[in-house]
Amino acid sequence: MLPPARARAITILSVSAPDPLEVTDIVSSDPALATAVIRASNSAWSAPRTAVHAVDTAIIRIGPKETLQIVGAAVLNSTFEELELAGLNVEDLWQYVVATGLLTEYLLEPDAARDVRAAAYSAGLLHDIGRLAMAAEDPEAYGRVVSSYRSGTSVLEAERREFGAHHTVRGVEAAEAWGVARPLHGAILNHHDPLEHLSPLALAVTRATQIVWRMGIGDGVRVPASDEEREGLTAEDEWVLSKVGGADALRARVEWFRGAMRPDRDEAEDELLVS
Repeated sequence: MLPPARARAITILSVSAPDPLEVTDIVSSDPALATAVIRASNSAWSAPRTAVHAVDTAIIRIGPKETLQIVGAAVLNSTFEELELAGLNVEDLWQYVVATGLLTEYLLEPDAARDVRAAAYSAGLLHDIGRLAMAAEDPEAYGRVVSSYRSGTSVLEAERREFGAHHTVRGVEAAEAWGVARPLHGAILNHHDPLEHLSPLALAVTRATQIVWRMGIGDGVRVPASDEEREGLTAEDEWVLSKVGGADALRARVEWFRGAMRPDRDEAEDELLVS
């Protein structure tokens, strides 16, 4: 189970018009979330003239939508720690899920329902939550999944052998335990299914993962081929990426989020940030 503030954060992340006061209350009540938001507001990306130390001021500076996106990433980061013990490339995995989350909205059809559009970032961010849960539950077993994949076994087959189910099924179990909105469950469960069988949200998530992969970002287990061997971005990929300023802008935004999570200050400075 998640701590109350983090559970509320995951719930509100998919709300189309969240209450700003509730957002502030959620962030303020969890030190890890507060520190991440304040760090983000003081980063070079936010172009600060002066440093801020209060949550409400930080939210105003970076905006409510970006605040919730950073908070969602911070929940994952602070809940699933030391995943490298399972043999995962944590930096790749982290970039992969955040980039997928940021792209998913732009792969929905223009007439997508408001609630579907509101859930897009959450669906992309959380689509591989089952992998995180497995790796945290039994790092040694998931390490064998990684080793099996590198020996030629598919990831899904190796997961079934080690855990009795693959990460999409475990992902739905985790989503239910976390109180994740039910419309997101299909994107978590079905993102490896054939495209023609997917719901609009699951399809958008799957297409986002494909673009992120072609950008050269691995999913923590699989590593893209070298630049010379990898299938490059298509014209359609480039068009989608143009909506977020291009591939380099997306990478920079992901790094902004990641910088908010890194312990790049000592504990005394972090206490000052959230005081």
